[in-house]
Amino acid sequence: MGVGSGRTGEEALAAATADVRVTSTRAAWLAFSGVESQDASGLVEQGARALECENVLGTSVDAVLADDGVDAPVRVAVLASEDPDGSIVSPEEPEAGAAGLCEAIRASLDGEARAGDFALVAVNPDELDMAEVAAVLKEELPGLTTAGFGVGAGVGHGPWLHTARDEAAPWAAAWVVRHRAPARFSQSPSWRVAGRVSAVTRGRGRWIEQLDGERALTVFESVAQGRLAEDFARASRFVLLRRATAEGPAELLRIAGCDRRRGSLSVSDPIRSGERLEWLVCDGRAAREDLQRQLGETAQEALSLRLFLSCASRTDAFFGLPDLEAALLHGGPATPPTLALRAPVLLGPGPVVVTHAALLAQLP
Repeated sequence: MGVGSGRTGEEALAAATADVRVTSTRAAWLAFSGVESQDASGLVEQGARALECENVLGTSVDAVLADDGVDAPVRVAVLASEDPDGSIVSPEEPEAGAAGLCEAIRASLDGEARAGDFALVAVNPDELDMAEVAAVLKEELPGLTTAGFGVGAGVGHGPWLHTARDEAAPWAAAWVVRHRAPARFSQSPSWRVAGRVSAVTRGRGRWIEQLDGERALTVFESVAQGRLAEDFARASRFVLLRRATAEGPAELLRIAGCDRRRGSLSVSDPIRSGERLEWLVCDGRAAREDLQRQLGETAQEALSLRLFLSCASRTDAFFGLPDLEAALLHGGPATPPTLALRAPVLLGPGPVVVTHAALLAQLP
């Protein structure tokens, strides 16, 4: 691993590659924050030359989390591997989509995924739906353990991926590792159950008019409570709904707006009268304690990589301190190589997550 900061992509990349302690790089992933898409190709080629490796992928991210105290416009993280069983893959046709990515991963695994095989997937969310990628990989390669994220964007530039060997930028790519012990996954959803399940007694489309016979906005304010309930814009970032079904983990619904005259709520997806919804409240302290517990569970283990993917809005919403989680991740006396990124869409062993969540994958 190497992390570098600078005023330009070239400066940050040079610092990051100089920090890499790999003797012979077989595959490398370069994560850039603050870099415009027009500079992507040149920077990936610069990284490939510095690492003396052609099997290189570069992606944009919302942020690279590092506990270095540096405030610079550009930050780069380099994940370099000398493992002969690791490779960077992308579809033969850049626009091949989820099926093309699946076939590229399958080929790198000699046709079959076995227990312990792991893939870190990056997807351009402007071109490809992460949920589609997740569904295809689960059906076609059920033995593969997968983590993934949507590549980020920034002011003045869009999300991008680029490989050192391809002229055209792919819609998706993956770093694939063979035959390790299974990765340990933990997800920190950053919410607590508010203790109330409500039935939709009147609603249509994305509007909920009544819950348990009461105005939906009244129920929302009773869950938010206190000063949070007085500021709807802020409360709607912290109060969520989850479909209460018997099938296990269920879809999250974000509060999108309200009609105060009617007392109704607008949510992120259509609802049906009669369905039951569970209230959740985001909790920064619980999120921090979750991460500390998860890191403590492997404190005495030898890990080859710790991968931390965080929702793009999580840090500001819960902590107000952009480097707090980075300090927790890098603060141990024997911290393993750690790649910590903020990105807008996350994929782990469960459903695709987009709201205030974090995913921690620890590879032995």
